[in-house]
Amino acid sequence: WMSGKEISKLTPDKRAKLGIFLAFQHPVELPGVSVFNVMRRAVQNRRNKQGQSLKSNLKSNPSRTVLEAKELRQNLIKSLGELKLSEDFLKRSLNEGFSGGEKKRSEILQMMALSPKLVILDEIDSGLDVDGLKIVAGAIKQFTIHSPQSSVLLITHYARILKYLKPDFVHIMMDGKIIKSGKANLAQKV
Repeated sequence: WMSGKEISKLTPDKRAKLGIFLAFQHPVELPGVSVFNVMRRAVQNRRNKQGQSLKSNLKSNPSRTVLEAKELRQNLIKSLGELKLSEDFLKRSLNEGFSGGEKKRSEILQMMALSPKLVILDEIDSGLDVDGLKIVAGAIKQFTIHSPQSSVLLITHYARILKYLKPDFVHIMMDGKIIKSGKANLAQKV
């Protein structure tokens, strides 16, 4: 359930419109589709709360759409700085030819731009070197500070990211069932 709605039968796009964000362990590549265009469409769809189609929004107020794109670009550039990525990153095809660290930072960039209510990070720490881990963890921490109304579910097999993030709760799963719950120190014990 999310926002009073049963979500198990909803399509991914409808879940996203409710404010759920999933960062994939292995994000797919989208050749020919720039990071900026993906972000622009995702943010426009997220803002589209009246149920109008994106096409009708463009026709009704094209100057507002251009202004929103400029604002989005400025916000993304700020976030790119926090993630230690260059502005050229926005021109690249989504995840195509990205290193493992770039893919993880791209997922975090999307999270930052969309400001979802529920963030699910599936092994966001896998494949990151020490510097990448610090950068990603720092961005997640800043997101939680600036978006206190949001919840973050971090799925990991390793406690190394918890050197930089302090979870409110830790749940240990085995065979699809939660077998133990506790505070942050539970992760250290395991």
